[in-house]
Amino acid sequence: MAQGVNGLRQFADRCDAEVKRKRADQRALHERLGARMQTEVHGKIAGMMNNAHGGRDKVASWQKTYIGSGGGYAAVRPVSPPTGKGSPGAITNAIVSGHAIRRPSGRAKRGYKPDIHVLRVNGINFYDAVRSELPDMLQAEVERWGDEMAARLEGR
Repeated sequence: MAQGVNGLRQFADRCDAEVKRKRADQRALHERLGARMQTEVHGKIAGMMNNAHGGRDKVASWQKTYIGSGGGYAAVRPVSPPTGKGSPGAITNAIVSGHAIRRPSGRAKRGYKPDIHVLRVNGINFYDAVRSELPDMLQAEVERWGDEMAARLEGR
């Protein structure tokens, strides 16, 4: 009987340790998921944008993974500072959602005639393209975490 109690106590101790590890595991899961999302976003940017003047590489370099302070979420978004016109966030927003094209004022000395005949540039929704792949990415990471947790509980 004493052996059964000791075995149960050891199992309970391992379970308590797992509860304490939950926060670290949650953060690790979100860090791995964030890294996968960032890789996918970079791939979508490369596939959807042309590389005029190195723009594709520059926009991709602005996309960073952010993990919540409590480790409860992961996101890929443009680097935070600075903000305002011409900032990574503003430029990324214009690329993702599209933007209007400034028409010539008509006051140029040489009578400039634009070659562009559209009023708006369509957006390149690379975030939305990755968002549809998130359930599969999350499923893979949760399965990996479950395998790691089972191995720890079994004492491997």
